Amino acid sequence: MDAAYDSALRRIADSYEAEAARWGGRSLSRVSTIVLNNGTFFDRLRHGRTFTVANLERIAAWLRDPANWPGGMIPDPAVLALISIGRPPLTHTPANWRLPLPSVAYHRHHTSQAMRQQ
Repeated sequence: MDAAYDSALRRIADSYEAEAARWGGRSLSRVSTIVLNNGTFFDRLRHGRTFTVANLERIAAWLRDPANWPGGMIPDPAVLALISIGRPPLTHTPANWRLPLPSVAYHRHHTSQAMRQQ
């Protein structure tokens, strides 16, 4: 695999470890076990071993989701590294973000009354 991908994955791994130390969370070994069923992926990466495109895709898919990061946010160095390998972070709409249904219902009711009066 290209050195740029190796470097980007190392930056992402370093960022993840820093966030795990800050917030608590899974180790990189546990992450690679969950994603690849191989707990040595990041150790091998740090020792100059290669990886397949399939493993890059699987790791990047998991790490580009903020929900998988300690603290629920991807730090800037990891964001830039993900973008550099063509896998920008996913964005999430918060679950509590919704239109206030009572005002929508009121608006519909108010609109129908106004139309009847015309």
